[in-house]
Amino acid sequence: MSIQLNITIQPSRLLFRMLLLMVLIVNTSLLLTASIFISSCGWLIGIAAACLLLSVLLLRYQFGVMPGASLHISHDGKMILRLHDRQKQLLSKSTKVTLNNKTKIWTRVMFVHLDDESGGQYQVLVFPDSLENAHFRALSASLHWIAEHQQTLQKKEYPLRNF
Repeated sequence: MSIQLNITIQPSRLLFRMLLLMVLIVNTSLLLTASIFISSCGWLIGIAAACLLLSVLLLRYQFGVMPGASLHISHDGKMILRLHDRQKQLLSKSTKVTLNNKTKIWTRVMFVHLDDESGGQYQVLVFPDSLENAHFRALSASLHWIAEHQQTLQKKEYPLRNF
């Protein structure tokens, strides 16, 4: 199996829906709490409008600036990351990155932490709806291979590291 991969990761619609649900729950609880202490209907409508407006602005800001990413993984595990906005306009030049040990790869979500050569760090959140199904599985397998390969190299370079 080849780990070579060239994929584009889009911001997740599932994450947006979960955040939207959380905002609705928080706003509902705020209104219910406020209704206990405030008897005036005008004040409640004002609080509801302010909460709703603030929530919409925050969600729009969050998903307006959340970049997508293009990740190229070569056959030997070297990675190149490019960040882009929703219109595929590049936000950063191609950056050589390595997998950080904070990376979490689970069945339905991946928290990919990457380090570049100049000390910069990138976090890419990958849900199944961020990629096609086959690409999601291939990315998971490639990242597992890279993590194992990096771990093997570290053990060879620093044999007493675990003590």
